[in-house]
Amino acid sequence: MKELDLAVNINIGSEDALVALVSRITNADAVKKELIAGSLAASLINCTHILDSRQLQLAIFKARIAQTREKMTTRNVYSEILYNLSPNRQITQAFKLFGIQDTDTACLVITVGDSKESNMHQVVSLLESGGAVCLPFEDISQFNSLESIEKLYKIQEEELKVGTLSEAVVSRIAAKEIIA
Repeated sequence: MKELDLAVNINIGSEDALVALVSRITNADAVKKELIAGSLAASLINCTHILDSRQLQLAIFKARIAQTREKMTTRNVYSEILYNLSPNRQITQAFKLFGIQDTDTACLVITVGDSKESNMHQVVSLLESGGAVCLPFEDISQFNSLESIEKLYKIQEEELKVGTLSEAVVSRIAAKEIIA
């Protein structure tokens, strides 16, 4: 499973999540249909608004906590991850902003739980069947837009004088239930 060589483990307390950056996707529409049908156990995330692993770590952690407490806002842990990435409480908007779209050529694949390796293999193999390739997670900056991230999370210039963009984004995600 060569794709797992480039996948990174993100620690979320007592377990890890697997995250893979996939590029040169040509079959996003078909993969999205499989995902919606429930055939794939993963989150497929548009890279545009993803800054770094801290953002993902918090969203995954919040999703797993909600799942454990049986307090999820969405139907499963993978859609809950997308929801938790969003700065507001609108599920449909979260899916549009963070979910893979039919024309996307790059995405992040996230899997959690006991079957995370086999689920990752299934999803990445499906993407690779359309010519996609896995890249090191550090290459995320090739696919994100700092301007778009600042706009989405409503980050003010003053905030960036006292902290990093990553800190501001993570703060928005952490406080979503309070300020949204």
